[in-house]
Amino acid sequence: MVQPDKLPQQSQLIPIAKQSDFHDAFTFLVAKQGQTPAQVYHAIFGQLPRLVQQLMSVRNKLVKPLGFQVQDIQAIPSAEALQVGKGEGLHRVEYLDENEIVCSTSEKHMRVWLSVYKRSACQFTISTMVETHSSIGKGYLMAIIPFHKLVAIASIQSMLTRSEKQ
Repeated sequence: MVQPDKLPQQSQLIPIAKQSDFHDAFTFLVAKQGQTPAQVYHAIFGQLPRLVQQLMSVRNKLVKPLGFQVQDIQAIPSAEALQVGKGEGLHRVEYLDENEIVCSTSEKHMRVWLSVYKRSACQFTISTMVETHSSIGKGYLMAIIPFHKLVAIASIQSMLTRSEKQ
């Protein structure tokens, strides 16, 4: 089950949360104990649900004329490929240890951070944080928040369903 939550107090995002225009978090339990944050991040973003991929494709077509960076919906090759300073787009790793992975991207309209934080052997929290840099970024953020929440929950739930079948 996926539950709305607060940013974990030990997250690397906490020191920059006050400057953000938006942040949210969802906590969930995984079936397999002992997974790393990078493994859970890969399990979520390495295989997005088809609906999410379609929504991202539509999003890219709509925002490109506004000057937003767009990229193909890319798969992450493996959890091992997630290394600090490596990755592309939203999957560029800024921080990685046994308790958390933080990835981010920055462009002229906004900066976005994603974090997967390990609370316990089976409990993780995924957090999103956004800082806008322009009125276009602020407008986009306000329009996308309801969709973001649906996409986040659907992506986590899809990963949980896949892992239960393994």
